[in-house]
Amino acid sequence: MSGYYRNEKATQESIFEDDSGNRWLHTGDLGYIDEDGALHIVGRKGNIIATSKGKQIYPEELEAALTRSPYVKECVVVGVPDSKAGEYDTVAVIYPEESRFVEQYGAGYTDATVSRELEIAIDTVNDRFDGTHKRISRFTVSETELPKTADGKIIRALIDKNV
Repeated sequence: MSGYYRNEKATQESIFEDDSGNRWLHTGDLGYIDEDGALHIVGRKGNIIATSKGKQIYPEELEAALTRSPYVKECVVVGVPDSKAGEYDTVAVIYPEESRFVEQYGAGYTDATVSRELEIAIDTVNDRFDGTHKRISRFTVSETELPKTADGKIIRALIDKNV
């Protein structure tokens, strides 16, 4: 394994050797292997939202479920500190799929219509994870596409945490 492209420092910080002399690269991806032996990637170590009870929420898991809604073009889930509760709110920042709203409700659809459909999408995700700590507390609508890298990945660090 070579490591990170043109980043020797990151490579040296991330490579380790096991007892057998095999070299491994810590990428920060988190996952599990199911009973059938399939690998499931659930998120990245740096993106985890930790609850006060020590539970971990993987935002990518909630985002994948939320983008199944035809009304959600793109989204990102972030942890926003709630000073009153001493906890994090799990907040979805959603860029709606405008064409779907126009198709369904016509060009004159309202903000209330957008809110109603996104609330339904959030409820569907929360129902899917019912009985667990994995829940979206609230959401905000982004009027513009979310910031992305050149290859189209959302830049999580540029999402406003004051939502």
